[in-house]
Amino acid sequence: MNVFIFLREDSFMLPDQTRPDQTRPDQRTVSVSRNFSFKYYDEAGNLIPNANPEDIPGLTVEFADETSELEIHRPHAFQKTSIVVGKNCRVVILGNATVWVSLKILTLNQNEVHIGRNFDVRSADLVCKPEPGVNIRIGDDFLGSSQLLFRPSDGHTIYSLETKKPLNEPKSGIRVGNHVWFGQRVTCLKDAVVPDNCIVSFGSIVTRQVFPSNAVLGGVPAKVLKTGVNWSKLNTFRYRRKFASEFLVGPESDMS
Repeated sequence: MNVFIFLREDSFMLPDQTRPDQTRPDQRTVSVSRNFSFKYYDEAGNLIPNANPEDIPGLTVEFADETSELEIHRPHAFQKTSIVVGKNCRVVILGNATVWVSLKILTLNQNEVHIGRNFDVRSADLVCKPEPGVNIRIGDDFLGSSQLLFRPSDGHTIYSLETKKPLNEPKSGIRVGNHVWFGQRVTCLKDAVVPDNCIVSFGSIVTRQVFPSNAVLGGVPAKVLKTGVNWSKLNTFRYRRKFASEFLVGPESDMS
């Protein structure tokens, strides 16, 4: 099988109301042949034989060598999506992924990035470098705003003057559960774990802490702001119209 390093002109940004199903016809690709592993699945989960990542609109892929693995499931809608699959690295994007503005995934050596079903993001950078063995895993039904950063290692060493041993080695990578919503400019650092049904507020930095599920997290570093919550993609007006008949009698509260 061939590998392709794709170089194309910049994609344009579609309006918020439009799903980015296509790229402009003037976008072009240039391919360089090597060995690699690419698996492409249709909506029913069937492997599509002889699939070529060059045929996926909005996607630029670079494979390091034959140990590079990329797996993508349809349907998807990519805009300015750039993926670098390093040596002994694996990137998986499950079905119904939507990238509105841009997505960058960078793996270098022995890294894995796994993105669950119904991934919906405006713009994000997922950076697994330069440490080998650090991974990023995002569960199903993730909703993300813009300028998100996932960085599972610090990139440089802090060490003890007494022992010379490093003090900031990553342990488990980054884990984001199912049905999680990130506001704009959220950053996840090494060993961050965000449980299911959580909301992370604007500008927060999530570090190595233990959080409950069904919580609002916020701050630098992030802490628990509220528990016993969940979230919906609907805005509050539409949510109230749809579910008002199911509301229970109780004290009114808000996040202000």
